[in-house]
Amino acid sequence: MLIRLFSRRILLLATCLFLAGCVSSPNPVTFDHTAYQFSSQKGNVTIYTGSSGRKIQVEHTDTKILVRVENDVYQVTGNPDHISVRFPDGRMLESLYTEDTGAGLASSGTNVTFEDWDRMDALRMLAFNTELKQPKPINLWQILGGSLLFIGGLLNLLQPRLAWQLSEGWRYENLEPSSLYLGFIRFSGAILLLLAIYLTTNQPGG
Repeated sequence: MLIRLFSRRILLLATCLFLAGCVSSPNPVTFDHTAYQFSSQKGNVTIYTGSSGRKIQVEHTDTKILVRVENDVYQVTGNPDHISVRFPDGRMLESLYTEDTGAGLASSGTNVTFEDWDRMDALRMLAFNTELKQPKPINLWQILGGSLLFIGGLLNLLQPRLAWQLSEGWRYENLEPSSLYLGFIRFSGAILLLLAIYLTTNQPGG
C-alpha cells in the first residue's frame, strides 16, 4: 500500500515536470531590474507582468507605440533597427542597431546614463516583440526519446507485472515474478521517468 501511494506521487510529479518540459515558454524582458513576462493581449494593447506584480502596458497606435510603466509613459517610434524614444522627462533618445556593432545610443539632450541603454533595449523588445516571444528551439528526437522513456517508465511504475509479462514472461509458462523483482521493476520505472524528464527539460537553448 505504501509503495503504491509513493508510486502515485512520483507519477504525478513526473507528469507535471514532463509536460512542463515539452512546453516552450517565451523569454522575459528586464526593465529597471525587474523581469517581465508576456501576460495577455487584447486588440492593440499587450500586457506584461513583472516578477514583483507590476505591469507594463504596450499600446500600438497609428503613429507611435506607447509603453506605460505605472505613471511613466515612453513614446516609441521607428523600427527594430532604429528606434526613437521620448522619455517621461522629455528627453529624446535614439538607438541604432546593427549586426556588426550592436546598439549605438544618441541623445538630443544630456545626462544619458547606463540605465538609459538598458531601458532602450527593453523598450525595443517590448515595442516590437523582438526576442520576447521566440520559443526556445525544440529537438524533436529528444522529445520523442523522452516520450518513449516516459511511457516505459509509466508502465514499469504502475503495472510492473504487465511490464514483466511483456518483456520476459511471454517466454515461459506457469511462472510468476517474485515480489522483490516487481519492486525492482517499479524502481526502474522511476529511473526511466527521471531520464524522460531530463531529456525534455534540457532542450538546447533553454
